Amino acid sequence: MSFGRRHLRQVSFKRASIFESEETAGVCRIKNEDFHIQLTTREQPANRDGTDWSVYCPFVSRLLQTSVQDLSSVKPRGGVVDCAVLFADTSGFTRLAQRLAVFSDGAERLCSVLNSFFASLIQIVTDYGGDVVKFAGDAVCVIFPIDESQPEHNFVANSFQVAVARAVQCSLELHEKLDKFLAFEDEGEAIELRLHVGIGCGRLSVVHMGGVLSRWEYVVCGPPIDQVSIAEPAAESNETCISPSAWNYVKDIADGHEVAEEKNAPGYVIVDRIDRVEKPDYQPRPQLQAQTARLLEHYIPPNIVRRLQSHLKTDFAELRRICVLFVKVNNINMLPDENGDMGNAVSIGQRMMLRVQESCYRWEGSVNKVLCDEKGLVIVIGFGIPPMPLHSDDPVRAVGAAQDIFFNIKNLGDGISCNIGVTTGEALCCVVGSDIRREYTIMGNTVNIAARLMSQAEKYGGERGILVCPETRRCCMLEKSRLRDNISVLEFRPPEVPGIGANGRLKLKGLSEPYPVFQLNVAAARTSSVNEAEVEAERLKTKMKEMLPGRDVEIQSLRQIIEKIMDGKSESFPGGTIMITGGRGSGKGEIVQKLESLGHELSLMVFRNEDYIHELTEPSKGGPGQQSPKTCAPLLHKSSFVLMESLLMCYNKLQTNGHKHDFDEEFEKYRLCFGEWNSIMNKLAAAACKKLGKKDHVEWVLDCLAKEKDGFYLPYAGYLNSIFTTNQGQGIRLPVNDDLSVKISSEEKRLKIAEMIVILIQSLAKTQPIMVIIHLQTGTDSQRSFGKEFWIIASQLNQNTHNIIFCISSRLLHESEQSHVKELLQAVEDAGNCLKLMPFTHHRRLEYACRVFSVVTGHQIDEADIPFELGRSISQRAAGNPKHIKELIMTLLKKDAFVQPGIGPTSAVEVVADHKLVLHASQEQLMHIKLPLKMYSAVLAEFETLRPRCQLIIKYASFFAKSHSMVGAMSSLDLPFPPVVLFIAFTRLQSAQAASHVAEELNILCNQGIFYKANQRSRRCLFYSRKMDFAACEFLGFESALLRDEAHVLLTNEEKECLKGITTTQLSKAEEHSARTIQAMWRHYISPKKKRWSRWEDADDPGDFDFT
Repeated sequence: MSFGRRHLRQVSFKRASIFESEETAGVCRIKNEDFHIQLTTREQPANRDGTDWSVYCPFVSRLLQTSVQDLSSVKPRGGVVDCAVLFADTSGFTRLAQRLAVFSDGAERLCSVLNSFFASLIQIVTDYGGDVVKFAGDAVCVIFPIDESQPEHNFVANSFQVAVARAVQCSLELHEKLDKFLAFEDEGEAIELRLHVGIGCGRLSVVHMGGVLSRWEYVVCGPPIDQVSIAEPAAESNETCISPSAWNYVKDIADGHEVAEEKNAPGYVIVDRIDRVEKPDYQPRPQLQAQTARLLEHYIPPNIVRRLQSHLKTDFAELRRICVLFVKVNNINMLPDENGDMGNAVSIGQRMMLRVQESCYRWEGSVNKVLCDEKGLVIVIGFGIPPMPLHSDDPVRAVGAAQDIFFNIKNLGDGISCNIGVTTGEALCCVVGSDIRREYTIMGNTVNIAARLMSQAEKYGGERGILVCPETRRCCMLEKSRLRDNISVLEFRPPEVPGIGANGRLKLKGLSEPYPVFQLNVAAARTSSVNEAEVEAERLKTKMKEMLPGRDVEIQSLRQIIEKIMDGKSESFPGGTIMITGGRGSGKGEIVQKLESLGHELSLMVFRNEDYIHELTEPSKGGPGQQSPKTCAPLLHKSSFVLMESLLMCYNKLQTNGHKHDFDEEFEKYRLCFGEWNSIMNKLAAAACKKLGKKDHVEWVLDCLAKEKDGFYLPYAGYLNSIFTTNQGQGIRLPVNDDLSVKISSEEKRLKIAEMIVILIQSLAKTQPIMVIIHLQTGTDSQRSFGKEFWIIASQLNQNTHNIIFCISSRLLHESEQSHVKELLQAVEDAGNCLKLMPFTHHRRLEYACRVFSVVTGHQIDEADIPFELGRSISQRAAGNPKHIKELIMTLLKKDAFVQPGIGPTSAVEVVADHKLVLHASQEQLMHIKLPLKMYSAVLAEFETLRPRCQLIIKYASFFAKSHSMVGAMSSLDLPFPPVVLFIAFTRLQSAQAASHVAEELNILCNQGIFYKANQRSRRCLFYSRKMDFAACEFLGFESALLRDEAHVLLTNEEKECLKGITTTQLSKAEEHSARTIQAMWRHYISPKKKRWSRWEDADDPGDFDFT
């Protein structure tokens, strides 16, 4: 029998089959060569220029689409529109959310109910010519625009009377068809959704503002919004309240009665009926052109844009733990002046939004929406929602952002101030609406309470005007150890409530019991006294930092690369560029430190960049970059350069529009654009002056530029003033050619600065060999990339590196769209100078774990001392990430790592007298020990920075790798899976076009170390697709059990059911195929007259299965 099995495998290996999956027939072909999957398509998917841009339409209003269709670029601007406004709020949603929260699929069910409800609402609104301009949680704001030049029955009304009549008729139809909408029913309990509607009319102001990180917002404000803000609360469920000005247009064709006096809405009317109003002729949206669509991308959340571009479905819902900020900006006037000019409104709105976006994105939050009512401008910000990554310290970040926003808005002057409410908890993050109009939003009790705290913060928020919830305070206090080295620490205290005292409980709308709240204040500097435990923790932390991350092999490779570049010479060597790339926690920082020491060993002048952004976050005197006082300095030390650059792009647009700045625009602009070179160039100039005997930076710079191309660059020398700084932080005074400044564009100036930086570096290298190290620190968001000026400099240095070793350390750059990055990366890889810090192999994981155990415990631990179960758990949960291995081991050694039945809290592992590790937990307990929150956050943050298709591949794969026990075929252990099931899953759950990219994304994920390729003998007869030979396919498995588990949690029930069906179908086919294979093989051996193997090679369903 063994002879037969061996030959059976050989026959299967001989088949280099090209098969067509029945589920993806007509879409893609899978080509298997050398046991690797490659994808070719019959019809290549359309490129970006061939994209169906109409998929963007549901995510923008008709108003927004019309306002940008004639623009060439997005810029701050304003306009007005005459219209009737309808604001419809839903009652019953909070109760529904709380009731569904007890179900495992509560978020999906809640989103499904809302979408069903909103689909009917949006269809009715559209039938009457309405345009949904804003979603506000479970409410919508609709406008009925007016164009007097239109005919009577046109989709756009031709008068206020028609617009208001349509709005009223629309509202009454909403009540008729959607009142008592059954949202939930279970054992006699029923929850119904009902609407209460407010209607107003007048001239609406529309202001477009923002631009930081290319994110733009627009807000509608004016008398109509003020009217509906009064009318909507005055209406009970199933009622429509209309403002006095709107009532005047329909009072002759409608009946109604005045609002009750206690509602405090004099003159407002509850509409009972209206004469029948004919629906207008439907007018489809104008076809969306590529230029307009690319402008609209700036208004759509980036995570939605990426899904649309990847041909993925956008109707998803997630229940996330997030932090929510509600910011109310008071006394800001965004209305046109008496002459109808919107200039001042746009100016103040843009200055305000720049400050809010700057503070928000610096702390890596996301602006979710901007609304306006009679109380002021309301901005909703979320931390832990896409596109920004999740952080374990999001509550601290939210509080830090709240302080920044408070001071930045206060410094606008003109009496403008703000109140802020901050909450932490679970919220529904989903896309609500229908195919006509939808929006990505956050909703739930956490969001509602943040809004309530905002409304109370003006009265009880203390000197900062900020109120936080108990959970936010608790999380911030847990992070106190991170604040010890800062200038100050946060302090929370209950507010003084008149008649009650400082008990910190306020009566909030919608809550039956008083709610505990806390004011945010800044405490005095912390004293230097710390307890013994803190001292020991710091000692251990310092000792762990001194450890190299087990990268001995990579360090040796780095040394060999440097020796190759220097070509055995200490002077006048060819030079070259080294690229060090790796994911979060891979050890790039420590490798850079080792690289610096290697440079000194080789007698090179070493110049390494510093964390230049940190000094820029210090408070300045006025200006759009105004920060909060020094006592509120940000806790983040790694910020994104692109944030600062895009801020200046916005400031430039303000300048071109004729608005004034209150800071040195020329100096700040280039200082920020070339920020990563600031410290390098200052050190380099100081060294050059010392070596060459120059008296100062100015003399050396002018001397170098005079020698290059006969002084061609001398007229541009003044642009370098912002690159070099004195000890007082001021730029040096190189001569500025004012005439030349007027003649060339900002883009040309930046290119000239880049060229001059290269000249200066190469000039010093002519006198002595140098090493330049740039460690790019992009914070926690690897989607961000540095400005193109940096990569232009890097590319030019790479072309002429005589006597220069240029080193760049960065996150993985494979997804960068910048041509300079791709060209440089390719050149470095071709030269063999690219060092990729991949996850440790299984042997190196164990080796490094021994080093960590030895440092932490003070005992020498060898590989033989680590129990098999412990080594396996470390390997699977830390997945070869040095930082995670440290965190995991520290957790396992804690005295309360897990609860042992009958004993209580205990450590999972400890060291006994003979230097042996004793394991107290079983394999299953080890895999379920709760890890530090920052480990989960880091894994999810890496997950969310991947492309949308990559995220879905990981989610679907987590089901196949983890949940086979659902069909009784596998244990719950992580076992390899065949990639074909992912093609089937994408075809069924997403689209055929999305499925055509799966193989490409799988290669990326394998290269990143997220999946591993299983060996031949690990395959099992589990999945089968007709006309497919799995012997020619690589099976894949998860490197990280932690990522697998977290991705599995993100699956919706609908996805699980579909994936379960795929699994069941493939298993049944595999079982049938296995039986037929064995029967055919048996017949072959008992029929010697048959030609050997030929019938196998011609069979329809060949297979290779390990029967051992």
